Amino acid sequence: MQVAHVALCELRPGTTDEAIRQAADDLARIYRAQDGFAACALIQIADDTLIVLSVWDLAAQAEAAAQATVAWREQKGHALVGRMEQRSGRVAFWWDLAPLGTRLTRSSSAE
Repeated sequence: MQVAHVALCELRPGTTDEAIRQAADDLARIYRAQDGFAACALIQIADDTLIVLSVWDLAAQAEAAAQATVAWREQKGHALVGRMEQRSGRVAFWWDLAPLGTRLTRSSSAE
């Protein structure tokens, strides 16, 4: 059973571009280094709000991702992220053209 971890991040005004850059670079590196990592997406849902979605093989690994996300915010993201809410849960359904667990590369709409 795979588990998804979701972090809803409300950004401080004027920090969106830097938050996206740092989260994409730092969290991707942090998550990839952890056991059980399957996928990660950074989703901008408003001018000042991001969702970090990651998928893990086990609940304990998703919890470790939650702790790593908090640690990142405390160490590097505190100037960027105001309020952060986190949740984890069982992946009940996932549809993608690539099988879940496929290592996806970072993409940008600018590419």
